[in-house]
Amino acid sequence: TLYLYYPSKEELFKAVVRESLAVHIAEGHEVVAQHRGSVADLLRFVMTEWWRRVGQGAAGGICKIMIAEARNFPELAQFYVDEVIAPSHRLLGSVLQRGMDSGEFRPLPLAETVQVLIAPVLQQTLFLSAFGACHMPTPWPEPTAARPPPCSSTLTTWLSCETPAPLRSRSCGRQPASACGTCSSVARSRARSASSRGLVA
Repeated sequence: TLYLYYPSKEELFKAVVRESLAVHIAEGHEVVAQHRGSVADLLRFVMTEWWRRVGQGAAGGICKIMIAEARNFPELAQFYVDEVIAPSHRLLGSVLQRGMDSGEFRPLPLAETVQVLIAPVLQQTLFLSAFGACHMPTPWPEPTAARPPPCSSTLTTWLSCETPAPLRSRSCGRQPASACGTCSSVARSRARSASSRGLVA
């Protein structure tokens, strides 16, 4: 029955990509165009919505399939680049550029920073798609409104003009170092390394 509407498996796959991924990216561009206010808040919203709509759902499996099969289906790979990858990069790039132009974000190489934003989300999407059915322990409790995840603002702190480069090491900028699990872990690691080299007693 499906082939009454789609002449081939390739066209069916393209329709799935458009409905599951491309539509959300197009909506993201509309949100960015209409947004007035903090660019940091906009960036958080765009990435959180992408994770909610794509990363946590079945659509995340499309990313996994494309990475695994792109070389075997170059025409579909190019379609995916044109419909998903390039528009996603433009979307995040436009948010970053707005933040830099307004002075809210410090100047950064645009293409490389977009990659920095996408990489951890894509990695987690692939991991969830592959191992989501398994019980996986987490390093901290599930976040709630009253208990946000530790260092949740590290990314926008790093982008902010108020943060010197490189990113301050004592604290994530949101919490004191003593209260921040990630920062405390980094501090302990550095202390052990210094001790092993005989730099501290």
